[in-house]
Amino acid sequence: MKAIVSSSPSFQREISLTPIPSVPGSFHLEVSSRLFSAKDPNAKQRNFSVILEREGLQQLKRLIDRSLK
Repeated sequence: MKAIVSSSPSFQREISLTPIPSVPGSFHLEVSSRLFSAKDPNAKQRNFSVILEREGLQQLKRLIDRSLK
């Protein structure tokens, strides 16, 4: 699953969440960006990457939910 969380005419930030089949209950969360004025505007730059279990994702969701109140 992917979502573009920020976009402008020159920049885009995307977050992807992918289950890890070999480790049930674990997910790879990655934040990446693209700079459209770069030499290769289609190239993604990884900004952050982490592997979390379901509980870690639920904690992150609760944090986001509390922050958005």
